[in-house]
Amino acid sequence: MNNSQMHWYLIYTKPNQEIIAKKNLENQKYNAFLPIIRSYIHVSQAKKTDQPMFPRYLFIELSIENDHWLPVKSTKGVSHFINFDNKPIKVPNTVIESLKALCDVEGICFQKSIERDYYKGEKVIIDEGLLKGIEGIFLSKSSQKRVRLLLKTLSHSLITDIPAIDIGKKTVVDRIKLK
Repeated sequence: MNNSQMHWYLIYTKPNQEIIAKKNLENQKYNAFLPIIRSYIHVSQAKKTDQPMFPRYLFIELSIENDHWLPVKSTKGVSHFINFDNKPIKVPNTVIESLKALCDVEGICFQKSIERDYYKGEKVIIDEGLLKGIEGIFLSKSSQKRVRLLLKTLSHSLITDIPAIDIGKKTVVDRIKLK
């Protein structure tokens, strides 16, 4: 088959059935692409979660002239093609290439997290020490090893200095950027 006849199209899936749709399409010998974001929930990186990058959407590579489209529409997990003027929308190859460049061979994109200091006004939950579990507002670093927090109780607010290690660093998920 001539590769110039092949184009990527966008499929809308049934709710939470992106992976099912992809597997069923691949079982029928279609080339499907479902970018997945893997992120880690805990600082220890112990628990991971995989989510479709585009919930309810996946990509399929087809030839208008040579492929049978009817089986795609009736595949378990597939709702319908995304259309414009009753024609399936072509997704530019550059978009697919950019997405694939973010992913490994299995289509997994590892979402990076970075650690940084807290900014003034951010909510903090104390992780260690005598005040463990208490929520506060970050005010400032009072020294290299201590931070100043605003703690609110039922009757009043209190400003306190605690060891910086008790709140640690803020873990922030880095944004995914297309090339």
